[in-house]
Amino acid sequence: MSQTNFVKSSQRSYMEDDEGMQPVEKEVNEEDMDDKDILRILITTDNHLGYLERDPIRKDDSFIIFEEILEYAKQHNVDFILQGGDLFQDNKPSRDTLHRAITILRKYVFGDRPLPLQILSDQEVNFKSNPKHVVNYEDPNVNISLPIFAISGNHDGWSGENNLSVLDILSQCDLINYFGKSETVDQIQVKPILIQKGETKLSLYGLGYIRDERLYQTFKNQKITFYRPQESGEEWFNLFILHQNHNQLQNKKGNISDSMLKGFFDLVIYGHEHEQLIVPTRTPHGFDVMQPGSSIVTSYTPQEGKTKKVAIIEIYKDQYRTIPLPLKSVRPYIFDTITLSDYKDDLKHVKNNSDEIAQFLKEHVEELIEQAKQGKWNNFEHDKKEKEKLKEIYKQYPNLELPIVKLKVDYSGYASVNPQRFGSYFIGKVANPSDLLTMTRKKTKVNDSKSNNDQEDVENDKNSKKSKDQILKAIVNNDNDELLEAAGDALTEGIKIEDLVAYYLRDESNSKEGLSVLNTFELQNSVIDYVDKEELHSIDDFVKADIKEKQKKLWTDIKKKLKDSDETITEDDIHDLLSKYKLEEKAEYELRQDQRILDRIKGSKSKDNKDEEEEEEEEEEKPKKKRSTRKKKDESEEEEEEEEKPKKKRSSSKKKKDESEEEEKPKKKKSTRGKKKVEDEEEEEEEKPKRGRKKASSSTTTTKKSASKSKSSTTKRSTKFKSLDLVEDEEEEEIPTKSRSKRGAKRKTKEESDDEEKTKKKKTSASTDNDDVIVLDDE
Repeated sequence: MSQTNFVKSSQRSYMEDDEGMQPVEKEVNEEDMDDKDILRILITTDNHLGYLERDPIRKDDSFIIFEEILEYAKQHNVDFILQGGDLFQDNKPSRDTLHRAITILRKYVFGDRPLPLQILSDQEVNFKSNPKHVVNYEDPNVNISLPIFAISGNHDGWSGENNLSVLDILSQCDLINYFGKSETVDQIQVKPILIQKGETKLSLYGLGYIRDERLYQTFKNQKITFYRPQESGEEWFNLFILHQNHNQLQNKKGNISDSMLKGFFDLVIYGHEHEQLIVPTRTPHGFDVMQPGSSIVTSYTPQEGKTKKVAIIEIYKDQYRTIPLPLKSVRPYIFDTITLSDYKDDLKHVKNNSDEIAQFLKEHVEELIEQAKQGKWNNFEHDKKEKEKLKEIYKQYPNLELPIVKLKVDYSGYASVNPQRFGSYFIGKVANPSDLLTMTRKKTKVNDSKSNNDQEDVENDKNSKKSKDQILKAIVNNDNDELLEAAGDALTEGIKIEDLVAYYLRDESNSKEGLSVLNTFELQNSVIDYVDKEELHSIDDFVKADIKEKQKKLWTDIKKKLKDSDETITEDDIHDLLSKYKLEEKAEYELRQDQRILDRIKGSKSKDNKDEEEEEEEEEEKPKKKRSTRKKKDESEEEEEEEEKPKKKRSSSKKKKDESEEEEKPKKKKSTRGKKKVEDEEEEEEEKPKRGRKKASSSTTTTKKSASKSKSSTTKRSTKFKSLDLVEDEEEEEIPTKSRSKRGAKRKTKEESDDEEKTKKKKTSASTDNDDVIVLDDE
C-alpha cells in the first residue's frame, strides 16, 4: 500500500505578505499528530451496481467489487465513505439489484462502533432525504458504524413527479446520507456539511449531476452560490465533490473546467469519467483535483485499462494525504487495435481468405488473454499478502479470472470476419465473447476530377478517417454494408444515444419530408429520458403536450391574421407559421430545455411566460363580466316569465313528489286539508279560466323568485367557483312539465315542490364551462 506525505493544498502552499506570494515552509511532523484529530475518508465513484445483471458471466461483478470497497473501509477504520455518484447503473434498479445492494449495505453500515464525528451545520438543510432530517448515525432508532455520504450521478439521478431517486429510498432506510441534491438549475445554492473530528474541521460540499450544458450556463451567469462558515473560515478544509465531465471533451460547453471553480476549495473530486486519475494533481487555480474513476469496466476504451482503485484521504487540520488502494476483484481487461495491412508479409497469400484471417486473429487474441491475466498478477508482485488475497478471491469466484478482451481490427483491403462466429471460439476463455471483436475499414472517396497522384493521396488520407457524423449517418441510413462497422465504431468512439437521436432529428429537420410540427430539441430530451431513465411515458407525454401547444399557437395566429386581412389562409401560410415556431424553439432551446424537462418530470404542463400572462389577464377580466352577466340573467328570467304566462297550472306542475322521503316514511299521511284545497282550486279553474291563468302566472312568478333567491344564497356559501345562468337548465325542465300539466294528471304535494327546488339548486351550483360565467368571492 503506497501513500503520500501530508501536504497542503495548492492554495495553502503559499501565503501573501509584503513581498508578495511566498511558499509556506512550515510542515507538521506526523509524529506530533494525534490520531483522534485525523479524519479518514474512503473515496469511490461510479460503482454502477446492477451493471449487466442479466449477463451469465459478468452479472455479479459490480456487487463483488462493491463489497471489496466496503471491506477496505472496515479494515482501515475510516470515519466515513464518500461516494461520488452513479452508485447504481439505473435510476430504477431491478428488485434483485436493489435487494442485493441493501443486503451488502446492511452488512457493513450497521454496527455499534462509536463515531467521533460532530455535524455542526443545519442538518435539516443537509439531509432532507433522511427520516428525521439528521445524519443517520444520530438517529436513535438505528446503530451506524460506517456512514456513507453520497451524491447522485447521471445514471441514478432523481426523476418523476416527486423528484425521487433510488438514493432517497436508501436514505429513508438509514443506509446512506444523500446530499448535494439541487432541484433547480437556474439558481443553485450549495451549502456544506460541516464535520468536526477533534481539531480537524471539514467543510464538505456536494453537487449531484446536472446536464453539463445547463450547469455551464449557470456558472457562466454566476447563478451558483457556495456558502462558507461565518467564523474561522481558514480553519476549515474545503472539499468539493461533483459528478460532471471534467476537461476531456472538446466541446467547451460540455464540461466543468478547473478555471470555473476558482475560489476557496482545497480539494475537488470529480465523478462521472471512468479513467483512473486517483493521485491528486495541482492546478493553477488554487486547488487540487482528483478523479478516482469507475470501479468496474463499463465501456471498451483504452482509458478503462488502467488499474481500478479507490483512495483513502487522511485530513489533519489544513493538510491531507492520499492512500491509493487497488481493487483485486476487478476482472483483467485489455484493449488493442491492429491494422491487417501492417502484417502484409504474414497475410500476403490469404488476403481474401476469411478463414485464414480469422485464424491469424485467434492467435493474436490468445496472446492478449495471457497478457491480461499476467498484467493482473503483476499489479501485486511486490505485495505477497495482496497476492494471497487475490488467490482467495479467485478461489471463491473462479469466474472472475476470465478477462475482458476487446480487439478492434482495420481490415481495409482484406476479407472480413464474422464477429459472432469468431467470438464463439472463445466461450469459456473470455468474459465477453459476443463483443470481443470489432471489424472496421477505411472508406476512401474516389476523386473523379483530374489531379496528380500526390493530391489524390492527400484527399484519400483526409477521407479515410471516419468522422463522427459519418458513423452516425451509416447507422441512421441502415446501410447493411456499413452498419456493423459503424456500430463498432460508435462503441469505440464513445457515441451515446443522445448523439444518435440528435443527428437523426437534425437530418430529418433539414429534409423536405422531415419533422415540421414537433419540437425536435425537446423530442431529443424525451427520448434520452426514455432510454437512460426509463421514463416509459416521456415520449408520449411530450408529443401530446407539444401538439396541443402548437394547435393553440396556430389558432391564435390564424385568428389574428384573419382579423387583420380578408384573405383566406392557405397551406403555405400554415407552413410559414410552423417554420417560425421552429426558429423560436431553436433560439429558446438552450435556456429552456432543462426547465421543460423538470416540468415534465413533475407531471405538469410546460407553459410559456406569454401563456401565463394571458391567463392572469383573463383572471383579472372575469370580475368585470359580473354586471353584464347578471343583467343577461335578469333578461332571460323575464323572457321565461312571458313564455310561462299562457301556460296553465304551472304552479302545480312545479311541485314534485319526494318519492324517496315517501318510501322512508310510509306511515306519514297526506294532509286532507291540502287535498281539499287542491280540489277547490281545480273547480275554480274550470269555472273561471281567465282568473285561473292569472293565478297560475302569479304562482309561477313567485316560485321562480323563491328559486332565484335560493340559488343566490347557495352561491354565497361557496368560495370562488363558477356558476352558469339558469336559462338552459330551466328549459330542459319544461319538457316533462308540459306532459304532467295536462288535465287529469296526478297533482304534486308540497313536499314534491320542495324537493324540486332542492334539485334545481344542486344543478345550478354544479354547472360549469360557459362563455358567460361569474366568479363570486366569499362574502
